[in-house]
Amino acid sequence: MRNRFSLILLVVTLCLLTAGCGQKKKMESADQWNVLANDLANRINNELIRQHYLNASVYVRHSCGKPNNCRPGGTFPFDEGFNDMLTTQLASFGVNITRTPEGAGLIVDYKVQMVYHGSYEVIITTSIMERDKYVMRSSDVYAIDAEDYWQYRSAIPATEIELTNRAGFKQTPKASTAK
Repeated sequence: MRNRFSLILLVVTLCLLTAGCGQKKKMESADQWNVLANDLANRINNELIRQHYLNASVYVRHSCGKPNNCRPGGTFPFDEGFNDMLTTQLASFGVNITRTPEGAGLIVDYKVQMVYHGSYEVIITTSIMERDKYVMRSSDVYAIDAEDYWQYRSAIPATEIELTNRAGFKQTPKASTAK
């Protein structure tokens, strides 16, 4: 009986010391983005080994979906940092990374979705595609601080406003007469 109580006490203590039982993972710094990238690179590497893709060339695509050609404001701080970190971590595992999607046998896509329901969270869904076939797919949920939400979404372009005169006619800029 005493051993059982000691075991339960040990489990509860360990649970409290290791960030709590069942608590959601939380990202509070760019260093934690790198930890996430390392964890994901490890899972990707293990899956490539398991499915015998050891020599496959891999391209990591920005979440805007247009490699190295995202529209202005199409990427965001997390996307920029995470893309670099994931690529670096995969290379450190020995994965054959390519700089362009042409010629890559596998494409790593990740999608970042921000949700709010009392607190902010991000869902990061990662897929490895070989043409139209999923080789791997996973989703992870992370809590984020409210003041950090902007790092996980694209900037919203400013609305263009057309200038008109009092009569409602479009104004044209006057030519400069300065010499």
